[in-house]
Amino acid sequence: MALYFGFLGFALLTLALFLTVRLVWGGPFGILTKALASFAFVLLAIVGVSQTGANAYAIFIVLGLLCGLIGDIVLDNKVVYKEHENIYLNAGMLSFGIGHIFYFVASVILFSFVSAPSYLIYIALAGAISISLAIFCLSKPLGLSFGKFFFQSLSYTLILSFMSIYSVMLACYCPNAILFAVGICLIFVSDLILSMQYFGGKADSKFLTFANHLVYYAGQILIASVMFFL
Repeated sequence: MALYFGFLGFALLTLALFLTVRLVWGGPFGILTKALASFAFVLLAIVGVSQTGANAYAIFIVLGLLCGLIGDIVLDNKVVYKEHENIYLNAGMLSFGIGHIFYFVASVILFSFVSAPSYLIYIALAGAISISLAIFCLSKPLGLSFGKFFFQSLSYTLILSFMSIYSVMLACYCPNAILFAVGICLIFVSDLILSMQYFGGKADSKFLTFANHLVYYAGQILIASVMFFL
């Protein structure tokens, strides 16, 4: 466990560094420290796999985290190359969406080892559709305007909502998946905050920027931590 706490400490240290740089100075150093913080949660997972042994479940978790790393870098490019921000925003959502598909595959693999009814996937899907529709029906009262990103955002929200519900149900049958479920739910919350910034005209809010990144990285770190408790 000493190895876990050592690399966990590194992940938290890089997160603190990134948040400080992003909020105080921003600019290219904010981008570099963000990439470092994202690398740290991937490294945490890889070290965990090296300790517990690679299996299909672990491999798909790591792939999901790698997609998170790629998505983090891509999204920051939309700030640097403002003339192509639409491309980078779409690419970022695609990368995170693929990452959640990898997380879903990992969940299905883990579900296959526990006595869980198969109909739970339909419950999760129904819940995800309801949550996604509710969010978009309330978008105007919430001051959100998705514009040309409507269908991409709807699809992405559906994936995140589904994985949040599905992972919570998974944790009910497999206590080892509790960290995974909490991590997935935190990422969902972080994207709700991010929506207020991207589509609610609050991109310059330092409080929302801090909250979004803190919750997001906490979620990814928890998911990476699962690798030490397989």
